[in-house]
Amino acid sequence: MNERAWQYLCQNRGVTRLCHLTNISSMFSMALDASYNGILATAYIPLDNRYQNDHVRMDQHTEYVNCSCQYPNYKYFYRKQDCHKPFNTWCCLFLSPQILLKRTAMYSPFNAARGSGKFICSDMDTISRLFSHPDRRDRLRSCPDDIQAEILIERDIPWSYVTGIAVEKAETAQRIYRTLVYQYGRGCPRLYVAPDIFSNQCERFLCKGLRPQEEEWKDV
Repeated sequence: MNERAWQYLCQNRGVTRLCHLTNISSMFSMALDASYNGILATAYIPLDNRYQNDHVRMDQHTEYVNCSCQYPNYKYFYRKQDCHKPFNTWCCLFLSPQILLKRTAMYSPFNAARGSGKFICSDMDTISRLFSHPDRRDRLRSCPDDIQAEILIERDIPWSYVTGIAVEKAETAQRIYRTLVYQYGRGCPRLYVAPDIFSNQCERFLCKGLRPQEEEWKDV
């Protein structure tokens, strides 16, 4: 349980969500999984599943799901978006921070892979380190100093904790909605068209204390 970390993030910093980047082929396998396990850590994904995002895991913590805080790590997206052709359309899953009250967690103030995971910390009571740089200036209060900072959630994040899905283009949102709702008869989290959060424009907004635009998509 990480109640102090949850209180600090949500009540003190105004964090409303965690984020997990994935290609939409993986997202569909999560959403349509009969057991509703949702997002599985790499160590728990079947070896024949071709939709793993990261087969290398330089952070050495394959039993944890990697998440960012409030906005996605667009730098990771740049590295990975062309690695899964033809499965290279990506989305960002917005996750309820309530998952911190249900799972063991760790954090890293930088990309968790830096130094092969040497900066990952298991003491969630010190999570304020994510926001401790003395020169934050106007940076959005809910965003860590480093856009690549990560919160690692042990084992899995059930699909019920997915509160929204952000994509770059409206046609991708339409594809997701119609696949989940019309083709499979499943519910669909709120969908958002938010191209700026997938680019360095996101960092520019955050440094000015502004929120990148996210337009909710609705089926018409």
